[in-house]
Amino acid sequence: MSKYKYLKSQQQMRDELFTLWDNYEVYLFLEGYDWVKNREHEICHILTTDEREVFIETNRCDWILSEYRLLE
Repeated sequence: MSKYKYLKSQQQMRDELFTLWDNYEVYLFLEGYDWVKNREHEICHILTTDEREVFIETNRCDWILSEYRLLE
């Protein structure tokens, strides 16, 4: 196994977050809010704490905008 197997690109993290948020209601019902927050942090584990929060929130805004555009 490569020592870089846990490294992800920002695009991979973004795709995983979008998939998580696409199924947010299901995960919230089955696992709970804390599980969803922990999963967001697990997806972005390679970033430092401050970078992680900024990355998650900026991508959440992008996801909301993409969902809004689908409604038009």
